[in-house]
Amino acid sequence: MAAPSKEEVHQIMELRERLKDVLTTPDSQSESFLLRWIRARDHNLDRAEDLLRNHLIWREEHDVDNVLDTESHDSVSFFELFPYWVSGTSKDGHVVIEVPLGSWDIRKAFLVDDGEKKFGLYTTQLFEKVMARIRELNEEKASRGEWPSAQVFGVVNWEGYSYSQLLNWKALQNLLTIASKYEAHYPEILFKGLFINCPSIFPLLMGFIKQILAPKTLGKLEIFSGSKNNEWESAVREHVDPEQIGVQYGGLRTDRVINK
Repeated sequence: MAAPSKEEVHQIMELRERLKDVLTTPDSQSESFLLRWIRARDHNLDRAEDLLRNHLIWREEHDVDNVLDTESHDSVSFFELFPYWVSGTSKDGHVVIEVPLGSWDIRKAFLVDDGEKKFGLYTTQLFEKVMARIRELNEEKASRGEWPSAQVFGVVNWEGYSYSQLLNWKALQNLLTIASKYEAHYPEILFKGLFINCPSIFPLLMGFIKQILAPKTLGKLEIFSGSKNNEWESAVREHVDPEQIGVQYGGLRTDRVINK
């Protein structure tokens, strides 16, 4: 995320003053944190204030500050069903996340007692792990006197996503909730997202996604069909060194383990 302009610095100061009753931590008062919400609402401070206040209420209601300490599965490991990796750093200093979302058969979450709620918790944990890694990278940048610009470079593999998954309305709703959760609670953390191995039915799914994601978020996405491996592999290599990403995405890493 680029450093703020002079005008944005003044907006940050005003938003901080407006929200002084609820911004209780140094992180929530930081320029980089407040700038995300301002940009997410196109510099409309009233809308940015509403968005951030609603987010803070949501965090308190769902105890999000402690969500990484909460168990999100019973006898079935959710990670085995819905894997992802947050373990690399891009050439530009962004968090690299790899998600084989096409293999996430969300219908299987409903086989677990209270599975829909636990799946929602699981995806919140995913976002919180990403935010924790962003903070780590930004702390390193700050220690070098740099602007804390770390965001997310995401590779989302849609291989395996089927028409039957798309037709299951409950599964589709829970999938789309990930997109709405991003816009409502983790806006402006995306640097670039690559949607790879997209099946022929993907335009139908994308029609739903476009109704949720902000235009500026959609503008950060690149979509590659399953027949364009060379193109997406080149796009990955442009931003990520091979040792920072898994072999399934053109990299060298084989150390993929279950996130505890």
